[in-house]
Order: sequence, then C-alpha cells, then structure tokens
Amino acid sequence: MDAPEYKSRHSKEPLRRRGHSIPALHEFMFSLNIASAFAYALLVYVSRSQASWTPLNDSTYYFLRSAFQINDLLHLPSTNPVSTDTVARDYLSRWSQAGEEFLVLITVFGVAALVSLLLRLTAGTSAYRVVLRRVAGLSALFGVPFCYLYVSKRTWNWASEPFSMRHYTFWQSAPPIVFAGEILCVGILFAIYRKRSIPTWTSGVFLLVHYAFWVLVLWSEVRINLYRLYAPHLLLLFFPLSGIVWLLYVRGSVARTAATWDHARAGKWTQATTIIAIAVLLYIWLPSKGYDFSHPKNLNSLMIQMSRGRCRGSCPSYTLAIHGNGSVEYVGVRYVKVQGSETSAVSPDQVIELLQKLDQAHFSSLEDRAFSWCFDAGSVSVSVSADGKTKRVVSDDSCTGAKSGLQAQFVKSAAEIDTMVGSDRWVSCDGPCRN
Repeated sequence: MDAPEYKSRHSKEPLRRRGHSIPALHEFMFSLNIASAFAYALLVYVSRSQASWTPLNDSTYYFLRSAFQINDLLHLPSTNPVSTDTVARDYLSRWSQAGEEFLVLITVFGVAALVSLLLRLTAGTSAYRVVLRRVAGLSALFGVPFCYLYVSKRTWNWASEPFSMRHYTFWQSAPPIVFAGEILCVGILFAIYRKRSIPTWTSGVFLLVHYAFWVLVLWSEVRINLYRLYAPHLLLLFFPLSGIVWLLYVRGSVARTAATWDHARAGKWTQATTIIAIAVLLYIWLPSKGYDFSHPKNLNSLMIQMSRGRCRGSCPSYTLAIHGNGSVEYVGVRYVKVQGSETSAVSPDQVIELLQKLDQAHFSSLEDRAFSWCFDAGSVSVSVSADGKTKRVVSDDSCTGAKSGLQAQFVKSAAEIDTMVGSDRWVSCDGPCRN
C-alpha cells in the first residue's frame, strides 16, 4: 500500500516543477519588461538631451559619470577629451563605451530584482494575481511604447539645431496615432471576449503586427557621446518575449498548477540578490564622496591654479596661481596683453571665499570626463591642492551643457577667479592681441 503511494507522490514532482517554471519565468520577464521600459525611455531622454542645441538638464552628465565609474572599476582606458595644452579634442576610445553598455544592463537587472522582490512580498494576495494577469498583460503590450511616447512628447521640440524644428505636432506623427488605434482595438477585443471566445489566429495576427511595428519604431540608434549603444536593442527583445510568456501564464492549465507558487514568499536568495542589486545601483549612480576645500588645515599648503587654453582663434591663453597667503602669480602665453610673468596679491579672506564658491559648485566631486565639449573651442582648468589632496577639473569654456548645470557652474567659478584677481589688466588688449 505504501509503495504505490510513494510512487504517486514522487511522480507529481516533475509536474509541479513544470507548473512552477512558467509562473517564475513570467515574474522574471514582467520585472525585466518594466525595468526595460523605464531604462529605454531614460536612454532616449538622455540621448536627445545631449543632441539638443542647448541641453535643459544634466541628465547626460549623470549618465556618463556613472559609466566612467564602471570603466574605472574595470580598469578600462578613458580620458578627458579636453585639454588646455592643445586645441584639438581627443576622441574617446571604443573601450569607453563598455561602461555605458554595462551601466544600462546593470541598471535594468537591478530594478528588475527590486520589482521581483515586491512581487514575492505580495505573493498569495489578490493584488498579486491581478498584477500578473492584467497589469502584466497591459505592460507586455503597451509598457515600452507608452514610456517611449511619453519621453518623445516631452522632448519633441528639443532640436539639435535652431532651424531643425519640426513643422508638425507630436500628435500628428505616426506612433501616437497607431498607439491610440491599438488601445481602441484592445478595448473592442476585450468587449467581444466577455461574450464569446476570440479565435487564436485573430489575437496572433494582432500581436504579430503590434510587436513588429513597435520594434521597427524603437529599433533606432541611441547615441550617447560618440558611439551607438547596443544595450537598448537587447532591452527591446524583452518587450515581445514578455508578451509570449504572459500568454503561456494565463492558460488555464498553467494557472491551476501554479496555485502553490502563488503562495511562495520571498526567500533568502531573492532578498539577498535584491539587496546586492540596490547596493550596486547606489554605488554606480551616486557621486563619489567629495571633500571640503574651504577649511584647509594648513593654509600654507593651499594653491589654486586656473589655466585657459587656446582655441582656433584668438582666445587668450594664460595661467593664474593663487597661494594660501594670498600671493598671485600670472603667466601669459598667447593672445594676451602681457606675455610673461606678473605678480599680485589678494587677501586670505578672498581666498577662502573663492574656495567656498568652488565647494558650492561641487568641485571636489565633479567628473570632467562626462562634461560637454565642442571642437576648436577654448578650454579652462582649475586645480586645487591643500593638505596633500589635489583635484583638477578641465572643461570646454564654450559648450558647457545646461545653463544652470554643474559644468556651467564650474565655468562660472573659473570666471570668478579672474574677477577676484583682476586678470583683465594683463589679459585684455586695447586692440587685437598679438600671438
């Protein structure tokens, strides 16, 4: 009597595992689809912000700063294209793109791990089943298109040049029109489904046309910095896959065998994975810890150096060095009134005030490799040394990103050094400056 019972009990184990595999895969793909939709929309937003004539925010800076942090962890070569020693800009190597690709993938899987944990914490509840049956179905169909359209609407008039403005509105373009038509079709199909079943070929044709259209629309180049990113294409693969897995999940047979899975709570491995993912996201997205230059322990060890590099024109090229005791050293190089060395002095209180302004511009935590830059423009660098610590930041002095962004604040702080020292007496010429 015991042997048949033992055999029957163990023969059900493979069936139970098969029943668990689809719900587990559905949770995973739903989490990935949600994370991918937000990540793809973020990438479109960042790329359009960088391509716009005047960026409205620092989104590109924050993205590239995190990407360079990954490059540093992987010991990949990445340098600042801007230098005060030369006019020409150095192109970033292809290896620098690896940080951007890894940043996208790490962010997606980190957010997906968090969504998956939230699902496991609600397992067994009615909200959990509603999310996996209805919300997951809608997100599998419209999650990525909706996020893309939302970002496209926000960035519609972000032209890369003043004369490249579109002559038609966002709502007159094809994607929002098709999206509205699909919403109407889904509503009609749902109304029919409540009264009678819908043929499989009807839903199949709809899904095929739907995914084919949106993949073609979204399969465009996403460029941040100089090179095309390939990670967004991988994100788009999760879009149709999540729909296929959702269809498998809502089948009646799978739903019945998944009853025990619905009540399984988040295990230790799920919690540990989510904690690690969140820690990694915080590490790569948050800026490195800066330090306060405005309160040096040894004022005599302090030196602030500001240099301006030449451009394809008559941009002045010179260097200012301010010591902790207030002494100032000037060295003129090209296109300045005074070529050679001059000395002056400012008060120690002015030096501390200048350090405070640099701290307000987050000088110690700036990542100049993530700054905007143009060809053939001038450059400016600021270096601060105090108490054995040295920080140097180099920037293009014309293309400075968002008007109120971190790079613009830095360039403004460099200009305040000129104002405090009064460098116009050595730099500004009565007429054209001699080379």
